[in-house]
Amino acid sequence: MVAVVSKFFSTGQYGFANDSTTGQDYHFHMAACRRVEAGRMEPEFTDGWMEWPRIGDGIVLIPHRYSNGLVKAWPTYRWGHKKFWDKAVKEIDARPLYRVTEAGNRFQGKFLPGEVAGKEVVRGSLAVLQRDYPRGVKNDPLGTEESYRSGPCQRVNRW
Repeated sequence: MVAVVSKFFSTGQYGFANDSTTGQDYHFHMAACRRVEAGRMEPEFTDGWMEWPRIGDGIVLIPHRYSNGLVKAWPTYRWGHKKFWDKAVKEIDARPLYRVTEAGNRFQGKFLPGEVAGKEVVRGSLAVLQRDYPRGVKNDPLGTEESYRSGPCQRVNRW
């Protein structure tokens, strides 16, 4: 969840942030601040904190699942700066996360010579694969949607 810092008290090392979509206020403390790094598939909160927030800064936070009803702002379990979260997202998106290889000895329904079976066809991020190789289209460049027989079984190539 993303919220914007509305108040921060450096002497107490705590502040308040507001989620503009819900109007909910959140209480956060520097003790709950975590470094944001690019994880395997999504940004992750890790040990260590980054920098003091300023009024107007965006923060990504995980609120506690409970509130005692006496406070006007929900307590925050973990939080980190949105600018570092966005940087981690860009790093993850730029990674070559997916590879498409020729399966077995067939590609696009045709037999392949032994020396090229299993060869990498394309590598890239999910965004690149979705843009350049849309699924379910006629004349799919990465595989056929047509079935073919291999012995007693019938198969459909998909990735």
